[in-house]
Amino acid sequence: MHREQLAKWLLGTAALSIIIIPIGVDAVLLAKGHMNNPAWLPHAKLHCAMSFFAAVSLGSAALAILKVRSVSDRFSMGLATLCH
Repeated sequence: MHREQLAKWLLGTAALSIIIIPIGVDAVLLAKGHMNNPAWLPHAKLHCAMSFFAAVSLGSAALAILKVRSVSDRFSMGLATLCH
């Protein structure tokens, strides 16, 4: 595997984990402790939802950059890393 392909694969894996892990843990495993907890104020739930949105949007942006731009372009790889 070439260095560029390995870097693209590693960044793609990291971007997917940024999307899946926070939402999987917070929304599924800790659903009663966070978002569905009646003791939480609506403002705290808003911040939890904002973190979900940030995870999905940054992970998706990194995946889109990796998919659309060429692998050999160092700027694109740096931009995908920054989104990650």
